[in-house]
Amino acid sequence: MKRSKPPFGLQRRNRRRVPTAVRVRIFARLFSRLVRFGRPLLAPLFLLFLAQQIHAYALRTSFFALREVKITQNQPLSKEKLLKIAGIQHGQNLLATDLRKAAKRLRDYPHIASARLRRDLPNRLVFDVTVYRPAAILQLNHPYFIDAVGRIFARVNDDPSARDLIRISGFDRKEIDHNPKAFRDLFRQTLALRDLYHQLRLTKQQPLREIQVDPVLGYILHAGDGRIYLGHDHFRQRLLRVRKIYKFFAQQGVRSLRYIYANQQQHPERVTVRLADAVPMAEKPPKPERGQQH
Repeated sequence: MKRSKPPFGLQRRNRRRVPTAVRVRIFARLFSRLVRFGRPLLAPLFLLFLAQQIHAYALRTSFFALREVKITQNQPLSKEKLLKIAGIQHGQNLLATDLRKAAKRLRDYPHIASARLRRDLPNRLVFDVTVYRPAAILQLNHPYFIDAVGRIFARVNDDPSARDLIRISGFDRKEIDHNPKAFRDLFRQTLALRDLYHQLRLTKQQPLREIQVDPVLGYILHAGDGRIYLGHDHFRQRLLRVRKIYKFFAQQGVRSLRYIYANQQQHPERVTVRLADAVPMAEKPPKPERGQQH
């Protein structure tokens, strides 16, 4: 009986078995070729591996730990405060610190205008920070600091530096947000009026506490316990008249003036004054009639 042939593909093929020695020679030949062509890459690969190991070690070692902080500019924020804002701690590895994120945290702080950080290896971190200098307090729904160019930069929250600053009032926050540049110019003009008041040495008579800006009455200066109405223009001339008023009443022993109206348009050379402690003068007694005894 004839045997049936297995299906195609399952038929056994006669293959010569390669001797072990030949296979070893083939493998050795391939390996030598691999070494010959890959030899130029061995040194760069080894250096790359070595650099990775050194970098990993540098990020872990305490040799680059932060031990000293340097501030390049004179400003009120202490070293500890700057480190806290930047999110950096003493002893932290400088190479493992992301200075870009730390500088961004500093710039996001309301009182900081610009910030840059750099490493001074092995152990020092250098802060190049510029802060806003408060020039006055803008009274809105909440008090805010403004700088010398009229820029609003931070909210006042029990800050001791706000005690000696003049207040500016009479503004609406929505109007400021609608046209910030125009109001910034107006803030600068208000600060210039403050400087003029100090320049004329009016603070010797009455300290300036607040400048109120009214759209109709103009600038109103809260000096001491009184108010000075200056209007919209001719500030120097009007303040010079106010200085004469202060000097005159000081010679009379009067130190407190309730209102000084120096904004008269029809008669700009006139100043109206109302005293704070004014007492009405006693009327003169009537003359006795003839024959009437005194």
